[in-house]
Amino acid sequence: MLDAYYPYIGKAAKALALTKAGAAASEKTSRLAKSTVVAVLGWGGATDKQLSRYSKIYQERGFTTVQFTALMQSQGSGLKNLRETSSLAEALEKQLADGKRLALHLMSMNSICAFVALVQKYPHLRILDRSDGIFFDSCPIDFNSPANIWAFKNVIDHVNISFLQTCTRPQFALYFLWRIFTMVAFIKDIYLQQAKNMLGFPGGSYHFLLTSNLPKVMAVVYSDADETCPPQTIERFHKAMAARPGAQVEARRFSDTQHVQHLRGQPQEYLGLVDRFITRIEQQRLPASKI
Repeated sequence: MLDAYYPYIGKAAKALALTKAGAAASEKTSRLAKSTVVAVLGWGGATDKQLSRYSKIYQERGFTTVQFTALMQSQGSGLKNLRETSSLAEALEKQLADGKRLALHLMSMNSICAFVALVQKYPHLRILDRSDGIFFDSCPIDFNSPANIWAFKNVIDHVNISFLQTCTRPQFALYFLWRIFTMVAFIKDIYLQQAKNMLGFPGGSYHFLLTSNLPKVMAVVYSDADETCPPQTIERFHKAMAARPGAQVEARRFSDTQHVQHLRGQPQEYLGLVDRFITRIEQQRLPASKI
C-alpha cells in the first residue's frame, strides 16, 4: 500500500493519553459529553504537548478524550497494518465498554492510516458503527493520484524537519539520495495501484474512506497553502461525503494557513467549526435537546 511509504528518520513520536472531562463543561453539551468519548489522533511526529491543545478543546466542553499518535511505520502489507494501533484499540475498548459513543478528530494522513488500520484490524470494536462524527484536519488526500507526487516529497521533508534543521552537509547528501530512492519507489507504486484499481483490487486508505459507511456528521478544514496535503483531493472527498443522503458536512478551506496549523492561524473559525460539529452530533443523537 502506498500509505506504508510514509518515511521516518530519527526519534518517533508515540503518545497515548486518556483525559477525563473537565469541570467547565457547558450545559449545551453536557448530556452528549457524558455519553461520548473523543479520540484525537495526531499527525506524524506530533508530541503530546502539541496534540493536547486539540484534546483540551473537547475537555473544556466536558468530553473525555483518548489522545494517540501512531508511529509512522507500517507493520506489513494490507490496510490493517498501516500503523500499529493495539494500545489505541485497548484504550477505546475500555472507554466504550459501558455503551459510550465515539467521535474522532483526525489530523493529517498519519491519523488516517491509524484510523483505517484500527477499523480493519479490530472489527469487534465496531468503530464505524459506534462513531457519530469525524473532524478532518488537513486530510484526507489521495496519494494514489499522480498530482500528489510533489506533495509526497513535502511530506518527507515535513516529517523530518528536525533532522533537516540540524544535519550536516554529508548527512543531508545521504538524506537527499534516500529521498530520491523513496520517491522513485513511491511513483512506481502509484502506477501499480492504478493498474490494480482498473482490475478491481481495493485501493489505499483514501479509497477505503470513500467506500466505507462513515458517520454522516463531518467537519473538514484544509488550506490552499498546505504543501504537505494539498486541497484538491480533500475537496473531492468532502464533496463526495456531502452528497450522501442525510449527510451534514461542513468544510472550511483557508487560503493561507499551513499544514495542521489551522487552529493557530484561524483560532476563532476553527473553534467555531468544532462547536458546530459537536452541535450537529447532539442534534443527531439527542433530537429533542434545545440548543
